[in-house]
Amino acid sequence: MARADQRERERLRLRLVALNMRAGNGPLQAAAFLHRKASKARESDRYLFARATGGAPVVPEWPPSALAAALAPLTGEEIEKARTEIRRAAERGVSIVTWLERDFPVNLRRSLSPPPVLYARGQLLVGDRAAVAVVGTRRASREYREFAADLAYELAKEGFTVVSGLARGIDRAAHEGALEAGGRTLAVLGTGVDVVYPPEHGPLAEAVSRHGALLSFYPLGTPPLPFRFPARNWVIAGLCLGVVVVQAAAVSGALITANAAACMGREVMAVPGPTADPRYQGSNGLIRDGAAPVMSARDVLKRLEALLETERLGHPAPGERSPHPLPGDAPARPEGEAAAGESPEQLPLDGWAPLEAVLAALVDGPATVEELAEQCGTGIGETQAALTRLEIEGKVVAIGGGRWRLSPRRRPSCR
Repeated sequence: MARADQRERERLRLRLVALNMRAGNGPLQAAAFLHRKASKARESDRYLFARATGGAPVVPEWPPSALAAALAPLTGEEIEKARTEIRRAAERGVSIVTWLERDFPVNLRRSLSPPPVLYARGQLLVGDRAAVAVVGTRRASREYREFAADLAYELAKEGFTVVSGLARGIDRAAHEGALEAGGRTLAVLGTGVDVVYPPEHGPLAEAVSRHGALLSFYPLGTPPLPFRFPARNWVIAGLCLGVVVVQAAAVSGALITANAAACMGREVMAVPGPTADPRYQGSNGLIRDGAAPVMSARDVLKRLEALLETERLGHPAPGERSPHPLPGDAPARPEGEAAAGESPEQLPLDGWAPLEAVLAALVDGPATVEELAEQCGTGIGETQAALTRLEIEGKVVAIGGGRWRLSPRRRPSCR
């Protein structure tokens, strides 16, 4: 029986890699696809699916039939490509970690729309749960690059894993500061983990892989194209307890990371800059909207102290509930059995998938109801209802012309 379960897990793992490789499928789209499949599954399967896509590590009850059914439409050609991808990754020393495995990062598992697959060149550790993102503009001033490096150095000395995106400017400074401290750092790429961008960061990438990991949800060989980086920023936020924006203009990828962190209920912090200088308009705007100002590493440590304590105890922060509970958040139940008084219609997946899909779609920018419905695979009425609820909760705002965007408000609840 155990061997049969292991074979089934491997089959599902292969299919998750195939889904992630499907042309046009980013991680958020892949997650939304699985949620849509779940909403159409038999009611008796929905609890199993909620547990599967909610990120519970492998347990004896695997495989959940709903997950297997959702992945069934993949073609034989797609499966063969995935098998080749797994073999190529092994040959290059790259690990592929899926939702089904215990090595999948805990923070990311508990975020909104975690990618079903994560490629890693290097090593992921349990201690990476105490992670902080340090992000900002590629065109940073020398003063703020030095601040980012010093901040990352101090955080790494305190045992934090520093996460950034391997870009020029603030990202590079953050990685280098953590490495100088002898600490750990993770770089989330907008390419395959075997493609270094920018090219001059090759030595830095090697150092990160030896003292942390290069991470990506994109298949091997994926080249750097602008549209791929916003989703990368979403994953940076998902890996961390909090995000520090060191320097950002009004239009900046770092603001995508900050907004994603806010939607996930993570701590959002920013370093203030000259108020009249447009190079700091984005980071100053975050502080105006409620982000915690950061003048030193001590400010970050104070903000995360309570979160770290609750992480040690294994509980969500006060007033927060993970959208993807971990084992231990609730007692295990027999396969297919709901809690007492809890019908399948009341389980966490129901009513949540459309909300999650809409939030994920808005990460890339404003959209109309019609555009959101098309991206999320939901009806117009269902999409409008989701937007209304999200607006009431302060997570989205209407901006005119029938378009919606994520709210700049700090730390809305994710449920």
